[in-house]
Amino acid sequence: MTTYVQGVPAKSSTRIEEINVEIAPPREDAAIQRVRETHQEYVRLYKQAKAIESESGFGDMKKLGAVRLAKKPDKHGRPIFVFTPGNLPTGVDLERVVMYGILLMHDTVMRDNGEYTALWVCNNLESSQLGYFWFRRTYKMVPYEYRKNMRCLTLLHPGISVRLLLLLLSYMLKDTFWEKLEFAERIEFLDEVVEDPTSLGLQQDYYIYDRILDKEHKEMANFYSTVMFRFLLIAVLVAMVSAFMAPVMPSKVKMSKVTMGGGPGSGEHGDAGRSKFGGEATRDPEPTAVDPNDPKGKQAAIHKADSFAEYLAKRAAA
Repeated sequence: MTTYVQGVPAKSSTRIEEINVEIAPPREDAAIQRVRETHQEYVRLYKQAKAIESESGFGDMKKLGAVRLAKKPDKHGRPIFVFTPGNLPTGVDLERVVMYGILLMHDTVMRDNGEYTALWVCNNLESSQLGYFWFRRTYKMVPYEYRKNMRCLTLLHPGISVRLLLLLLSYMLKDTFWEKLEFAERIEFLDEVVEDPTSLGLQQDYYIYDRILDKEHKEMANFYSTVMFRFLLIAVLVAMVSAFMAPVMPSKVKMSKVTMGGGPGSGEHGDAGRSKFGGEATRDPEPTAVDPNDPKGKQAAIHKADSFAEYLAKRAAA
């Protein structure tokens, strides 16, 4: 309550009048009221950012350019918020960076419920200060509108560490997130997002990094082409040598119906010529009867052969 004293001149006397005026507090943002209970950390950071803006401001954050709004919208007329974590100095207050980002995006995303495009410029030459836990904490801190209204997320110069980080966060991300995700290996590929990539105001260091990637890609292509050419020469040489070599004929022993085996010492005979399977160890056919009336019967008949034991006995007696 504020008291004002107003003097009113009169002919004979001066009349003093007190006027009591009540100044109502500023009306709270409707979006903040909506998420006050569900996202208390976001509400706290937003109110603290508003207080800093009214007092000292965020001149240091604007100078860093780690979070900023692009001068021109994307091809669909949506605002582009550019994130350049490589501009963050060592030991920077990350909470202050987050507050400035919330202050920059809140009106578009929360108050107006408007769609936007996010461009994340990866820094592959230096270690990042934004680790897995920072991304996880920030993802849970912001309200649902930030995910719903983000229509496109483009990663410029995505390295292995960025792809690994996405893999670690994949359990939190929904299928709609992957539909919005795009990779831009070079700055020129950003023409899929904005009409003129130079309007994004990227630093000259990222154009130099573009040329470094082009040089590495060319050297790698030359290396693989050389290796493949050498493998091709080796394959041709082997084919030519094989063409002048006579083919190895397969053995016909296995094709024969006559097989040799057995006999003493072969392991198929027992003592005194006895087979280990029983009976005499012989491969001779059964003898046939001889017709005494046939003069040539003895010639065509099969006579009983001596057993191995008989053969040994005759040999010993000789």
